[in-house]
Amino acid sequence: MAAVWVALRHHEREVDLSSARLVDLTGQAVELPETGPYVVYFWASWCGVCKKESSPMTDWLAELPVPVFKIATFDSLSAAKEAVATWPLAGTVWVDSGGGLAGALGVQGLPTMMILSGEGQVLARFDGRLGAQKRVAVVERLGQLKAAR
Repeated sequence: MAAVWVALRHHEREVDLSSARLVDLTGQAVELPETGPYVVYFWASWCGVCKKESSPMTDWLAELPVPVFKIATFDSLSAAKEAVATWPLAGTVWVDSGGGLAGALGVQGLPTMMILSGEGQVLARFDGRLGAQKRVAVVERLGQLKAAR
């Protein structure tokens, strides 16, 4: 996995993602794409807000015009599988059981959504519950990125 440029508090820094170990729900190793933009949505089976938001978020995320990766972080593969089986979590679901990716990207609470560029730069970040205002902001930012191409 490549390094990522992250802008946090107006300071850019390169983040090494080599310790991030992502797997799909079959346990096969996966990596974030090298083309973007794309959305990464961090959640966990033990996160009450994540569970409450799973139904409206799944439908909304499916409508976004870019790939979306729902990443269960600080969670076991079996717990993520159980959540996917009982919550409405359709689409691409991966597991970051050791929290390597979430830690490298500075995720401090769940849920957290980020828009990443193909080069791995964090283009936008949305922490906590993703209510209507944040959803509008995500769509607007994706529109800006599409217009800039």
